[in-house]
Amino acid sequence: MKTLVSKYIDYTKIDTSFSFAPFYQFLRKKASETNDAKKGMLEYFADQIEEAGVHERDISDEELPRYKELLDILYVSLTNITLDGNKDIWGITAPFTRCFAYGTPSLYNSFIDEHTAWLKPEFESNFWEISLGGLKNIYQTILHQVYNISFASQEDFIYRYIDPQTGLYRFYKIIFDHRFIDIKYEQHLPELNEHKILGITDDALFVRYMLRKLPLSLFRFRGFGIVSIADVTEQQSILHIKERLLKLKEEGAQKTSIFEDLRISVKSLLGSNKIEISLPPFAILNKKIVWKTRKNLLGCADLSENEIQTFFNLLETHKKPIVINDTQGTPSRYAFLEKLLRNTPYRTYAVVPIFFQQKVYGALELFSVEPGVITPERIRTLERLNLEFAQLMRVGVELFEHDLRQIISERFTVIQPSIAWKFDEAALEYLIQERTHGKVIRKVPIVFESIYPFYGAVDIRNSSLLRNNAIRADWQLQLKWLQKTANELKPFGLPYVQQLMQQQTEFLKDNNIDRPISSETISLSHALDKALYQLLQKVMVEHPQAADICKAYLDAIDPVNGPCSINRRNLELSMQQTVAGIDNLLNEMNKKMQQVYPAYYNKFRTDGIEYDIYVGQSINPQKPFTKDHLHQLHIIQLEYMRKIALLNAEQQHSLLVPLQSTQLIFVNSDVIDITFREDEKRFDVEGAYNIHYQMIKKRVDKVHIRDTKERLTQPGKIAIIYINEADVEDYVDLLHAEIKRGHFSNLEYLLLEDLQGISGLKALRVTVAS
Repeated sequence: MKTLVSKYIDYTKIDTSFSFAPFYQFLRKKASETNDAKKGMLEYFADQIEEAGVHERDISDEELPRYKELLDILYVSLTNITLDGNKDIWGITAPFTRCFAYGTPSLYNSFIDEHTAWLKPEFESNFWEISLGGLKNIYQTILHQVYNISFASQEDFIYRYIDPQTGLYRFYKIIFDHRFIDIKYEQHLPELNEHKILGITDDALFVRYMLRKLPLSLFRFRGFGIVSIADVTEQQSILHIKERLLKLKEEGAQKTSIFEDLRISVKSLLGSNKIEISLPPFAILNKKIVWKTRKNLLGCADLSENEIQTFFNLLETHKKPIVINDTQGTPSRYAFLEKLLRNTPYRTYAVVPIFFQQKVYGALELFSVEPGVITPERIRTLERLNLEFAQLMRVGVELFEHDLRQIISERFTVIQPSIAWKFDEAALEYLIQERTHGKVIRKVPIVFESIYPFYGAVDIRNSSLLRNNAIRADWQLQLKWLQKTANELKPFGLPYVQQLMQQQTEFLKDNNIDRPISSETISLSHALDKALYQLLQKVMVEHPQAADICKAYLDAIDPVNGPCSINRRNLELSMQQTVAGIDNLLNEMNKKMQQVYPAYYNKFRTDGIEYDIYVGQSINPQKPFTKDHLHQLHIIQLEYMRKIALLNAEQQHSLLVPLQSTQLIFVNSDVIDITFREDEKRFDVEGAYNIHYQMIKKRVDKVHIRDTKERLTQPGKIAIIYINEADVEDYVDLLHAEIKRGHFSNLEYLLLEDLQGISGLKALRVTVAS
């Protein structure tokens, strides 16, 4: 609206002036048509205007203060005798001027800045919203006066704003009265389509259309407008809450902002910002009540399942609000509710059960740090919304179930949202076969043909070497503990213990060499540890004097807290931190790609993460897949591989063991087919060429540059492997553009070594700029 008004209206160019003339003419006409007691009063008002000499001419802003008595006459003649100027908000203003000429004390106390005679700053910021209602009304007046086009009703304008003092909504009904504005058009009036005008129901569209057809700068306005304002916060809060609840049901994706708006609306209805509210729905999962899916006081409490069930049963049987007036007062009979409040700053609490089809679907919680503010009157105010709250709880349960299904489909099954339709069709075909033939007589293939594969791998450089080094470092610590413990146990004899310790000492010395540690070696180490552990446990019972010595050694080799596993623990924590960051970015990449075009996404956890993304027309037959989609997906893939490299560089200072990631993309520009294998519950590629694509993926992770010992993948770089130059034309263009932007540098074109059954591989490699 602000853009609309500022684009089409320059208030300084509107020909407008304050004048008593239209009102004077109204009084004379009305007096001539009236024979009752009002006739004398009407003539008196008209005579006063005529005697002041302003019954025909305009009055400037500077002159207005001289006509205070006439303005008083306007006020008396135009308002009901029951109107209270200290409560009722009423004022007059020249057409389209930015200050009020006259108004009740309540107008100036509530809305008007005494220095500027215009809206206070908190209302000025919303002037454009108020202008929409005013412009709609003035154009309806213009159409009525000039074109004789009448509207069924000129609706009141409801203005909502957030009170800066309380943070709550206030609603005002603003009524514009333009009867005493004389409107003249300075040019030949254009023809208008009455049917079209009356058919425009959107206010902003109506105003925009009229501003184009009848610019206000071509009119001359004389007279004054009347503005009446009434506080309608209570009734409008209820209507707004109902509207928000309906919107929540229609637009579940935007539920967070709508829930927050709903929270403010309910507090506004209660008329207090000292009361916090929550609306937790009660979902049932595996025959248990789920109460921690929303931010609410109940969800934050350390209550047992039995206490929650007791609470639920109480709401279901009591059927009325339960109130704790003051936790610091006399103890109530609801001990578990007081436990709920014990570790919070809140002193008063109320819970209102919300029923849907005779079942408790949730609760409305009210809580406050100030006792006494949750009154029975305020609770009764909310009872008018019982039906709407019940619908909200039903929506809340549905959203919970939807979110649960979505998480399961995205994280735990191959039936992702983008391909669920295909499984639905297959399931329907199986259902038809069973109901027609009593059994499944043929398999329904689930195949996605001619789709583009995206493959990427983020690996932890030298992870095997780092793991071997961590194991050896821990074994050397264990060796020192073994030698120390063996010496301390010598006075107790124990030849079997000494023999086993000597055997393990020799094992640790023999494996303190720089070579890969096999799985058999790891298993032997575990076997020796287990045997010595059992033997020392027995010694602790039979020789209590040696118990502290044995316990010290067993504590030292404890894999969770012992010092003899510190290097492996540090490495594992660093691996988890690094891979978690990679995983988060890849999930973000997937979501962004899904917004471009629905795709099937699959990832595999190694020391790093590998991922496959399959996209194409057969994934979503209703949405055409174009080269532009492919281009956008290339952009996103490069963007997030770069982000992963940057994140890894940033993480180095926070890792217990520095770990460097390498980023690899394999480009296959030709389409492939994938088929879901029911027996294995996974997708696989079909055809000889497609299998060749899978074989390349499995063998390129450690490929070298031809005729060198240098690995293609390097930390801080992105490598893109391909076979044909045409495969990477789009990537080359993107990389050159990104180099100009400073995101990459040093683009290399490389030939790669031949692998078993694979030859002719090439690569692009680019350095990520920090």
